[in-house]
Amino acid sequence: IFVFVSMLAYSGQELILEPFAGLVFGMTPGQSTKLAGVQHGGVLVGMLMVSLVTTLAPRRKTAALRFWTVSGCIASAVALVLIAIGGRVGPEWPLRASVFGLGVANGAFAVAAIGSMMGLAGSGPGAREGIRMGLWGAAQAVAFGLGGFLGTVAVDLTRQVVSRPVDAYALVFTGEAVLFLIGAALAARIGGFEADIDLVTLAPELPGSEAVIAALREQGIVVSLGHSAATESQANAAFAAGVGMLTHTFNAMPDLHRREPGAIAAAVLQGDVAMGLIADGVHVAPSMAVLLQKLAPEQVVLVSDALAPYGLSDGEHRWDERTLLVANGTCRLADGTLAGVTLPLLEGVRRLALWSGRPERAIAAATLLPRHVLGDRRSAADMLVGMPLRETLRWSGNSQALRWQRAALPDPTP
Repeated sequence: IFVFVSMLAYSGQELILEPFAGLVFGMTPGQSTKLAGVQHGGVLVGMLMVSLVTTLAPRRKTAALRFWTVSGCIASAVALVLIAIGGRVGPEWPLRASVFGLGVANGAFAVAAIGSMMGLAGSGPGAREGIRMGLWGAAQAVAFGLGGFLGTVAVDLTRQVVSRPVDAYALVFTGEAVLFLIGAALAARIGGFEADIDLVTLAPELPGSEAVIAALREQGIVVSLGHSAATESQANAAFAAGVGMLTHTFNAMPDLHRREPGAIAAAVLQGDVAMGLIADGVHVAPSMAVLLQKLAPEQVVLVSDALAPYGLSDGEHRWDERTLLVANGTCRLADGTLAGVTLPLLEGVRRLALWSGRPERAIAAATLLPRHVLGDRRSAADMLVGMPLRETLRWSGNSQALRWQRAALPDPTP
């Protein structure tokens, strides 16, 4: 539907721009033909611009293509409205600039839409790839042929209703702008939720995981090893494939063993693999948490492992159809199985600081280092420049009584 609607709007302007320029702006046939060349030049510029941007910044390529598709459709609608307004203003209106802008917007949306369609065609079952491409190609061909015809017919019919040609063209251009806006709304719904996902946990030893890891990394999504029985060699292979984190170290994975080191040893030796740590004192004993941070101080990041009752008081809570028993911020199922945590992440900072005596490392593990995991390698000073004060935290006290407060609020949070 998106392909049909957007291409209908795209092709609808093709056969009416030159007559519009002649009737409304008094251009000669030669001048109006050159105007069409200006538009086509803009299309080329728009295509090259999007191709260059997505090539130089490949992270989250699918989300970027969707952004350019939506933005190109909206910009095309705006350009058409401006051209319609220009007809009413008269010859002093910068028509060439408006038409060039329309071309740039058309080119941006067109090449981004093609890229998105190609990506989506290969994302489902392989046997249906040809069917999808065939349907989209047919929709494009029909819309392109129909659009030019309907554009001219719409102008002719409108001129039977309104007296001035400029008003007829303005109504048709506005109608095409509406089609572009509908196309933008449809484009925004195409694809999955790649733009909303930062991290995915998986077990890399399972069949098919290599392809999943590659696909996620292509979208700029961090892949983390978790709920896994991966051996040391399997973990190393996963790190080489793009896995960059252990979701919750020591939990839902083999322990660090002298003869079977497992994923934990592999991550420590790798040196650049982040290791998530649940610092409630139950999922991981305080001494083991401190040991891990001593082994790899730049790799340990605190994770909340939060469940639905996050932030609620201790007691009995519902989770799906199961009962959660919460004590001191730690969640267990009715059979005693550890299920997660309800403690705020910053409470984990305080506990880790208390155990280790290194508050600066505990703070970094919940603030600076997680940003590194997500690709932000700036220093703390660079991150703070330009950040609103209300979004920052001020820490005070020592490891025995670490406190924090919102920097813009006067009262400390206990």
